[in-house]
Amino acid sequence: MSVSCAVLLDRDGTLIEDKHYLSEPSGVALLPGVGPALSRLVQAGHRLFLVSNQSGVGRGYFTEQAVVACQKRLEELLEPYGVAFTDAVWCPHAPEESCFCRKPLPGMFDELRDRHGLLPETTFMIGDKLDDLGFAANAGLSAGLLVLSGKGAEHARKAGYPEPVSGIVEVPGAPRRVVAADFESAVAWIVRDIENRGGGAGGFLKKPPLPLPEPYPISRKDFGLAGRLRGGRTCRMCGAGGIESPDVQSGHKKEPCSNTRLFFICSAAGSGFSLDQSEADEHFPEILP
Repeated sequence: MSVSCAVLLDRDGTLIEDKHYLSEPSGVALLPGVGPALSRLVQAGHRLFLVSNQSGVGRGYFTEQAVVACQKRLEELLEPYGVAFTDAVWCPHAPEESCFCRKPLPGMFDELRDRHGLLPETTFMIGDKLDDLGFAANAGLSAGLLVLSGKGAEHARKAGYPEPVSGIVEVPGAPRRVVAADFESAVAWIVRDIENRGGGAGGFLKKPPLPLPEPYPISRKDFGLAGRLRGGRTCRMCGAGGIESPDVQSGHKKEPCSNTRLFFICSAAGSGFSLDQSEADEHFPEILP
């Protein structure tokens, strides 16, 4: 059975220069190689979707109309390459609003899935932040790709990921994570992955989900932090709910995890790193007291 492939794309630092709360269309500037790389995906028959956190709206820095204007300018810059988005969605909320659409929560994917019939196993995410990888994991996507443009290099170092000078490096474990030196390398990896999995223009053969990795111990500190992060979402990898006791040191399959906003602490995700207090405060301020 052949199903369509979708590529979800972050905006600032991934497709365009990150100018910190961009609100003027005149400031929209494509990063090198983005136009031709997106054209390659379109010519192969794949659909493109923009998913972006735009907290500047919720913080009162600019209006949602400014986001729309910048989106229109981005589309104008991509038009000469024959590139058009199937759809574009963004989260307009400030972090403290505790919405369900701000990455790394999967709300924007849920919206696109309902609108366009996307399947997580045939959908990829490209972004320049760990929140983009978290979004891909929480939505159960085929793979999340971190590009080293924008804030990508900084976030790769924070996570202990390699920083390739060219090409890509696949991070071991599940969910599938790839670090790409640039946007063109990220797209090339996606195209090869689709081909290797039996796909052609417009889709690839549906595969069964990857098996869960073996559990590994979580430290008491991680359990304590995860206990503070418990909430309405369950782990997308294993369906576990909130932690029973933050003082118990255990493998994931023995004690359920809390995965309100993160795959970082969920050991079933096999991410290979966890967040300390300062990092959690930075990545998940909206749900920490």
